[in-house]
Amino acid sequence: MPEVDKRHEWGEPAPTPGAPLAVDRFLLANGLEVWHQARPGSGTVSLILLVRSGARHETPRNNGISHFVEHMLFDGTARWSELEIKEVIRRRGGYFNAQTDYEHTAYEVHLLAEDFELALDWLVEIVFRSTFPPDKVERERGVLIQEKGGRGSRFLELLEEWGLGYDLGMAVRRRLYPQSSLGLRVAGEDEPLARIDRDALVDYHHRHYRPNNMALVVVGDVPAALLRAAAERCLAGLEPGPLPALPPAPPPVGRGVRVVLHGPNLADRSVLRRGARTVGAAHPDAAALEVLAELLSNRLTDEVRMRLGLVYAIGAFNVVLSDTGYFVVRTESDAAKMDVIVDSVEAELRRLQREPVPEEELRETKSLLKGQFALTTQSNASLAWLYAGYATWCRPDACVPDYYARIERVTAEDISRVVQRYFVPENSYLGLYRPALTLKTGALGIAAGVALLVGMALWRRSSAA
Repeated sequence: MPEVDKRHEWGEPAPTPGAPLAVDRFLLANGLEVWHQARPGSGTVSLILLVRSGARHETPRNNGISHFVEHMLFDGTARWSELEIKEVIRRRGGYFNAQTDYEHTAYEVHLLAEDFELALDWLVEIVFRSTFPPDKVERERGVLIQEKGGRGSRFLELLEEWGLGYDLGMAVRRRLYPQSSLGLRVAGEDEPLARIDRDALVDYHHRHYRPNNMALVVVGDVPAALLRAAAERCLAGLEPGPLPALPPAPPPVGRGVRVVLHGPNLADRSVLRRGARTVGAAHPDAAALEVLAELLSNRLTDEVRMRLGLVYAIGAFNVVLSDTGYFVVRTESDAAKMDVIVDSVEAELRRLQREPVPEEELRETKSLLKGQFALTTQSNASLAWLYAGYATWCRPDACVPDYYARIERVTAEDISRVVQRYFVPENSYLGLYRPALTLKTGALGIAAGVALLVGMALWRRSSAA
């Protein structure tokens, strides 16, 4: 729920590259987790209150309710009106936002360190004490529909139902995880969004927004003693409760998945998604898959982008959730070039299965990843989001991952092993989007239709004469 156009840039010192991140974790009596990293001298503080609830907890009937609740929490409490909620942070020069995903909904605020207690008070007020103003429900429903593409998005949903798909990523995910909430859209669909009323929103909030289903992340110029005292004062009195379990990921399909969509497009552009179903964030193979993604991105860029000149960009990444994941090679190109691109991707995967990665290439890839990691943890805000990601799946009795050590331990044998293990035919997928109707073909079709009508009219006129 963005309210500020531009995020502030703060120049906090970065962690020492290669050093484990020193995060302090403790648990309140009601089960709420606190993650804290003190960064003396930075002068600012970033807070994220993470709720382990998102689209994976939804059904087709209430799809979009997690996002709907997120919006409603900014619309007023008994203490503050909607305008006052925004002004509390704006007047202090701060930034706030929220986001919903498959396994979490997160509320963030960034302020000067001297305003830490105000920031924590503000988070607790909006997340736990919203009144869900009845007069704001219809307005937010309209905002949500506009956010996902407006009323025209229903037409796109109909295209999917008619087999003229446009969202290749969603189509692949629905085939990889059949009959699963992983096939729902975080933003929801028009029909369930129209069905959700205030009672449903309040009930969902009551069941999911429990302290034992949350983590508070604090990164910045805040001493541990101050944080502990404030957390006890503001959060310890909240009542825990029973929580809905995370729906399990369905078992693997057991056969290769092939998805080909034929939808309309303005240009003759095809999209490729090639990959495999993989594993969750805590799995021992997760680090090797991350290295594989970077290595494959570099190789395919050199071959398909630089040498063959077939695409503007091509890349690979491994999507990880708490208990499952999927690997993606993605690019788009002119439709006529797509077969050659697919062949190039398959050839590179076969090469990785057969040939060990040269040590120098592996070393450079790991150095690149560690350098990117160091750069993305320079600010309090980015480091807080890193911990929030860990807090989604890393429970109190588990160690916080040492990113540098995990990446450094990956060997050439690990790369070959994960390619051989996951990129087998029964676990792989190929997704292609090929435009069925483009602006050019549509114009030609219209022109042909007009010509046919004109010809028929002339023929009838000459016959009548």
